[in-house]
Amino acid sequence: MPYEAISSKVYFGAGFHPHSGRDHAGSRLNLDCHFSWDGTLCRVPAIYLCAGGLVLDLLVRVEPEQIARFTQRWGAKLRTDTRLSSDEQLLCKADDPFSPDIIPRLIVNSKAMTAVRVDSVRFNPHPDCCPPTMPEADTLTELYGCDRSCGWLIVRASFLWATRKKPALHSLSLTLEHQPRPVPGVHFIARYAGQQFVFTHPFTGNEHRLTVLSVVHDTPGRTHLTCALTPDLPSHELLICDSRAAVPEAAEPALLRTSDAMLHEAFSDPPFVTGEAPEWKLVFCLSRSAPVSLILMDDRRF
Repeated sequence: MPYEAISSKVYFGAGFHPHSGRDHAGSRLNLDCHFSWDGTLCRVPAIYLCAGGLVLDLLVRVEPEQIARFTQRWGAKLRTDTRLSSDEQLLCKADDPFSPDIIPRLIVNSKAMTAVRVDSVRFNPHPDCCPPTMPEADTLTELYGCDRSCGWLIVRASFLWATRKKPALHSLSLTLEHQPRPVPGVHFIARYAGQQFVFTHPFTGNEHRLTVLSVVHDTPGRTHLTCALTPDLPSHELLICDSRAAVPEAAEPALLRTSDAMLHEAFSDPPFVTGEAPEWKLVFCLSRSAPVSLILMDDRRF
């Protein structure tokens, strides 16, 4: 069945895909809520009440200038399938105005709901710019009456009911936050204890000093690095890892452990040539804006 034929039907946990099970489509409740999040226009046009839970659609407007800047910087490489380095991949994701890094949290009748699935699609009105429009987004921007001279990131989230049965709605509040985006920093080679490197934090502009405390080749093909930072940064804001390693995007880094407030340690990814010092890199992880909370429904019953 073509997407246009089922676009107005939303099923719990199905995201933007057609549903082939026995569940019934959710009943649509129009909210048409508009708000600004750190200068960005956002909309919650509707929610869908299903037997298994609640489905919420969130629309985030992307300005043409943002799309043009991203295309100017990355368009040529993305169009020609140029292989991006690990640092370029992080920078490209950080620059992408359509990046689906939003974490929605929903409270219904004073009870927190659990998100079981979050999907996103994008609408890009400029065919010469990247990334391209997804068919589902093209249909939904029409359905919700969006300004199609702008881009749109459309997020659909399914939340389990916090009660055994679908409740009558009395209140509904939403909190949105951005997942931290990893941004690569300087590379360095640690050769001996006492070696120091000075770097500038890309978000704050503050200067920090990294001091190597120890460099130990603890197993064949692996190096154990410990260092201190002045002033210090918490482990969820800074990763220190092998420059060849894939950097996790979770808030809690897998390649960095903090023993105490002034000691950071990391391990190289084996194998490397014995006798050669591995190259390390700094990766900064901070959310680009503060969370926003709003009341979608208050003291109303449907």
